[in-house]
Amino acid sequence: GIPLPHDPDVANENIFLSGILEKRNACQAQVSYTISPQWEFSAGVTWESIENKDNNMGASEKNTYFQMELNYQF
Repeated sequence: GIPLPHDPDVANENIFLSGILEKRNACQAQVSYTISPQWEFSAGVTWESIENKDNNMGASEKNTYFQMELNYQF
């Protein structure tokens, strides 16, 4: 990465002025199924792509998150 000044305000200005900006894209899908009037199951997935992570040129990251829920209503 680019060496930055110790002052965080100046460092953030330099990152912005250098034109290296972090870019995030995410896509999410979720499905749910009602098992009975009281029970519901849902599952979801999120795909995330990060370019220039933490404003570092060429640093990229891809993440996948899964979530499942089983809900009971009284």
